[in-house]
Amino acid sequence: MCIMLYHLNAMGQVVPCRLHCQEAHEHYAGKYASALAWFGVERMDDAENLLDRLKNLVVYHQLSGKVLPKLECELWDLLTRVQAERKWWAPPAGREENARKVLDWAGQAGLLMDALIVKSLRERPSRAGDQRLHAWEVWNRSG
Repeated sequence: MCIMLYHLNAMGQVVPCRLHCQEAHEHYAGKYASALAWFGVERMDDAENLLDRLKNLVVYHQLSGKVLPKLECELWDLLTRVQAERKWWAPPAGREENARKVLDWAGQAGLLMDALIVKSLRERPSRAGDQRLHAWEVWNRSG
């Protein structure tokens, strides 16, 4: 069994420390569940935590100036793909359901800007834009 070091970060979450961490914060050595009890933090439901992190991903992609805003079909691809990675892992059977829940939330929050993006792509034709439009049209036809 591997003993891990944990600490309480500024957001009140119990997170693992680097090996041989020399920072000036309180450490707990042991299992994650014991560290939660030590710091007095309740464990968040893994599914709820995953949905919150996926929502943050959508907010980043739609509102950040660092990346292009995504069409709904591109967000679907992104959300289903990242859930296969270690950081975002979800069982394969639930990935599409999680993506649908997050996209429904994004629609209610006004984060889906398909009409604006499609209008912009049609006004300035380019090869990449044509590919995005084609994928969006196929997405809309499939229901």
